[in-house]
Amino acid sequence: MKQKIISYIIFLSFVFISTNNICAITANEILSNASEKYQKDECISSQFTLSGVGNSSEGEIKIYGDKFFLSTTQLSIWYDGRTQWTYSTETNEVNITEPTVEELQQVNPFAIINSFRNQYNATLLKSANSIYRIQLTPLKSGNTSISKAVITLNASTLYPTEIALTIDNNIITIKTKNIKAIKSVSHQTFVFDNKKYPNAEIIDLR
Repeated sequence: MKQKIISYIIFLSFVFISTNNICAITANEILSNASEKYQKDECISSQFTLSGVGNSSEGEIKIYGDKFFLSTTQLSIWYDGRTQWTYSTETNEVNITEPTVEELQQVNPFAIINSFRNQYNATLLKSANSIYRIQLTPLKSGNTSISKAVITLNASTLYPTEIALTIDNNIITIKTKNIKAIKSVSHQTFVFDNKKYPNAEIIDLR
């Protein structure tokens, strides 16, 4: 359960909003602008704190296009656009998978944003002038374990400050800090290096 919760962090940690009209813009327009913004942004890195179901965890994440790297004290996840490696510090195991689109929606914010028109209903909630709050709910029940997500963003920086996810009747809260763009990043950042984990058991689930 702990790894499942942590895996949602990536949905979690990076719904960036781009807008210039607070009064007139809709939630759908905000998310459309976010998709365009991702295409222009360099690699994004952030620290985060995850809490819920009696657990708390801190970590870092880097996202570049459809690639990402996530690291906490419990596990690390690498995704190079096709293959995903998940390393558990508790079991010293690495699971290798080729996730489906639906599976990526649970760990990759870009997949969520790009599919919101067909799979999610986006509602712009009332909020102070300094923030944006958007609620996402699935259009069809049973398609995802996430029944609701409420995203709070800083209106000046357009970065998320808090994300509250309702998952299996539990509320998971993710708070981000020190978000910044990285101008250059190696492709190897998003690929598991078995030389660094020589004693890890490799489990290929592809």
